[in-house]
Amino acid sequence: MYTFDHDELFALAGWLNAVSAELDVARQATEAVLAMAGRQSRAAAELAAVVIEVESRSGDLSRRALFLADVGSGLWDEALRQRWTLSTLWWDIQTFAGSDNDPQLDAMLQRAVVSETTLVAALDGLRPSQVAALMAGLPIEVGRRLAWRTPAVVAATDGMPLVWRELATRRLMASEAERLRSALASRPARLDEPGDRHERGAMQRRLALLDDWISSDRVFLWFDPAGDGQLIEVVGDLASAKAVGVFVPGISSELDSFEMVASQARSLVATAEAMNEEIAVVAWLGYDAPAGIGFNLEAATTDKALAGAPGLVDFVDGLAAQRPDIPLSVVAHSYGSVVAGWAATYDHLHADRLIIIGSPNLVAADVGALNLPGPAGVFVGEAPHDPVVAVGDLTDGWRDDWSGLGHGYDPGDCDWLATVFEVQDVGVIDAHTTYTSGQSAETVVRIMVGTGIEDRCDRPVAELF
Repeated sequence: MYTFDHDELFALAGWLNAVSAELDVARQATEAVLAMAGRQSRAAAELAAVVIEVESRSGDLSRRALFLADVGSGLWDEALRQRWTLSTLWWDIQTFAGSDNDPQLDAMLQRAVVSETTLVAALDGLRPSQVAALMAGLPIEVGRRLAWRTPAVVAATDGMPLVWRELATRRLMASEAERLRSALASRPARLDEPGDRHERGAMQRRLALLDDWISSDRVFLWFDPAGDGQLIEVVGDLASAKAVGVFVPGISSELDSFEMVASQARSLVATAEAMNEEIAVVAWLGYDAPAGIGFNLEAATTDKALAGAPGLVDFVDGLAAQRPDIPLSVVAHSYGSVVAGWAATYDHLHADRLIIIGSPNLVAADVGALNLPGPAGVFVGEAPHDPVVAVGDLTDGWRDDWSGLGHGYDPGDCDWLATVFEVQDVGVIDAHTTYTSGQSAETVVRIMVGTGIEDRCDRPVAELF
């Protein structure tokens, strides 16, 4: 005859009570989220058994199923949301086992099309920080589903969980690679026509890039092949980083030359590692940068910056909501500083620090014209022989509204009131391209993580950190 272990029964009763409490908390949170999003619900009669994993043992996540057999007057969407919410109490969003091992959940998700489309519609008009709040706590299954059905929406929506955006971006990349592969296979090669050779060569190079990116373990958050193309990549471990930067590149940055942008982000992360600092840097090619080399007509006007500034504002807002516990810096190089300048002047740039390097000038007359969380978070680095900075000096004070050329005011002037830091002198040829390497990169990292630097304008800087 079997004898029950009373201690084991008491332990089991306590565990069930804890589960019950978690269910109550999840139900209340569910009702609040559903009310905010205004989602429609199905009749409870359509509810299949809802699987909720509820046990973690010895630090290893194990799968246990608790079936909600009686949902009473509960709603289908509410129960599904409970399942999503509770699963994240025991599984990290990036390591969740997924619906492949959960046929009941997979069956439910097959019927969740109405919920997904309504959820996507609810995003319209929300700020990225509001999107982040709405999506917080949802597990990876939801992201997989949305990324599969609406990859362009998920990848382009700032504030979405980053792992969702990564999944959606890879789907967009795979779709474009397949399109290019089919286009190359279906068109006959006309080798005697230079234009055709050039076009095929460009397609083949783009396909090779895509295949390389797709097969890598790199983290991409946005991909758009239209025009010169756009791409956003996270370099470093954002989850464990003590500081994060958004690197905004300048002219000639495009999809086919993105590796040059990514190399600057990698250089900052590698510099930080050598300094025993842990940072992550986002290579943000989220705008259409001016084409060409040097201070050409496109680079001398503000059209590209005005078009790109709202995207930078939204991305930074969403990223700040993902990691509100660490300092966030925008590191803007060359024409990228013009984008950041417009973003911070005519909107609110949710960055703790704005680091301007190699700038051809900003629209703001001084630091006081910028909309940043704090007044002491603007830093400027100008290499002694940087030709772009020299052009900015020559056009200091020029405004687009009367001349059509120029970007405004030199942020490196002491009366502009930013903290101006020392940049290594490497000569004219390399002056504009080495802000993210060597001694200059070390200074940028120190600013990002909040350690002291010297101000060339002889103002006390230590108190700013």
